[in-house]
Amino acid sequence: MNKDNLILFGSIIILIGSALFFDFNTTGSAVQEYTTTSIDVSPGIIPAGDLLYIDVKTGNKGINNKADFIYAIDNLRKGSKENICGDGAVCTGDISFSYVVSLGWERGIYKMVLYDYDTESFVERKFTVV
Repeated sequence: MNKDNLILFGSIIILIGSALFFDFNTTGSAVQEYTTTSIDVSPGIIPAGDLLYIDVKTGNKGINNKADFIYAIDNLRKGSKENICGDGAVCTGDISFSYVVSLGWERGIYKMVLYDYDTESFVERKFTVV
């Protein structure tokens, strides 16, 4: 064997050994699609008293079955909606629901907040009340 072939052969052995040692999942048997939770709130600017529409696409583990509405200036909760996906503690998949913005809410920026079990943190989407 010449020197170039020996280097190529050695490189291939190292690559295969690394794949086996570090379990690069070369068979594809454990491939799992990971998605993150995303929220769409419309309209983004809404008068108090109007209906807010929320669409959520959850990650693999889902979200808590409750949405909180928080005034962004003081971080105080102004409202919440329970059972956004029906009965049960966890919502998965695509979820759509609506919420009536209270006439008593001040003008300003608000955020709709959900707990995401994939990231073990809260995800939010802001909107403005005029």
